[in-house]
Amino acid sequence: MARATGASRSEARAELGTAQSLAGLAVVADALARGEVSLQEAAEVARGEAERPGSEAELVELAKAQGLGAVKDRVRKRALELMPAEDLALRQHRARSFRHWRDELGMVRFCGALAPTLGLGIVKRIEAEAGRLRKAAGREVGFEAHAADALAKMLDGQGRGHLARADLVVVVDLAAYRRGHAHPAERCHIVGGGPVTVGFARELAEDAFIKAVTHHGVRIGTVAHFGRHIPVELRTALELGPAAGF
Repeated sequence: MARATGASRSEARAELGTAQSLAGLAVVADALARGEVSLQEAAEVARGEAERPGSEAELVELAKAQGLGAVKDRVRKRALELMPAEDLALRQHRARSFRHWRDELGMVRFCGALAPTLGLGIVKRIEAEAGRLRKAAGREVGFEAHAADALAKMLDGQGRGHLARADLVVVVDLAAYRRGHAHPAERCHIVGGGPVTVGFARELAEDAFIKAVTHHGVRIGTVAHFGRHIPVELRTALELGPAAGF
């Protein structure tokens, strides 16, 4: 197959694997045959159906409307939601990595993986600093070059970004926060970063700017902003159980 299509053996092997994974998935197989989704999109739909049976048709429509990236995001989000937060945190910690090498120009290249509790804040600060640099310099240089400059400045302790700080927004149900762990139907996640443990949310709150939002369903009640440390009154309210009427 690799010789016939001009692809590498690994690419041909991946395509054969995708074809096998579509067995019994009539909706995505038909969309692939019609050219409505790509082979990569079909593979992601098959993975999503395996993670959550019954989602095939929905994912095919998402692939048609928004493409591969949207399907990957949906499948990843659902897979993470099915995993207990403590197990996910442990697997993310074990999966951390960093490696580097030199390319043909002698440039130092690297790649790695960090848990979202750390990596998301670093990425946000790099992007913010890169945006400031690009605005000042114009668009003659690509964003990735400015991002490299932003990372170098952060590592050197310069610029407005700093690796010791992270801009994270954590959504956690009040009952779960008080209890110290979340039940299956309760939320505790980083916005844009996936589920985290309630323990992480409570630890983060010890040295963070707090934004508290009370809501019932989609109706917003009270919005309040606090300082870097939790005020005594707020801490008392968080620690009191639901029986106290809060």
